[in-house]
Amino acid sequence: MILPFNGRVVVIDDREDEGIPLLKTLSKYWVSVAYFTGKLDELPEQPFTDVRLVFLDIVLGTEGQDEKTKLSTALSIIEKVVNKEKNGPFILIAWTKHKELVEKMKQKLQEEKYQIVMIDLEKYIRINNS
Repeated sequence: MILPFNGRVVVIDDREDEGIPLLKTLSKYWVSVAYFTGKLDELPEQPFTDVRLVFLDIVLGTEGQDEKTKLSTALSIIEKVVNKEKNGPFILIAWTKHKELVEKMKQKLQEEKYQIVMIDLEKYIRINNS
């Protein structure tokens, strides 16, 4: 697995039970990761300018709400994490169980002038019964 070593990797997932296994996997390969749940008081004071890879759970505390709310919440969190004017292109991995939102999220980010390559990585939960 080849991941960036001189640029920031960010994971945004409101459910720690789903985000922590990803953090552990990335850490196994010596990848430094910034992790956010999407809560406003936990987001950086200034958006990062060196983001190269973002794993984004699109539904962040908006389960059961309409599609527009889910997308706008995710977009507002991205705006607080990635500086769109100074950051440059980055890979955004849709780390979600909501496949129907992936293309719409891509369109929203492009409308906002983010320079992204978007990949859909459906989130699967593995339950260990041992």
